[in-house]
Amino acid sequence: MKRVANPALSSLGEEAIAHYRQALWEHEDLTDASRRNYLSDLRHFADWYEASQEQRNGKQR
Repeated sequence: MKRVANPALSSLGEEAIAHYRQALWEHEDLTDASRRNYLSDLRHFADWYEASQEQRNGKQR
């Protein structure tokens, strides 16, 4: 199953990603590819987590 390139997140999820992005660029000596991959992995994890919480609480996306 292929992953969605940029899954939609809640505003709280987007805010968390933005803070993480800022920290990566300011404090970590990483290649651009590594930063993109870290952010992509985090975005997909956040999407999975939000979906699992919605399912647990009986909500639909």
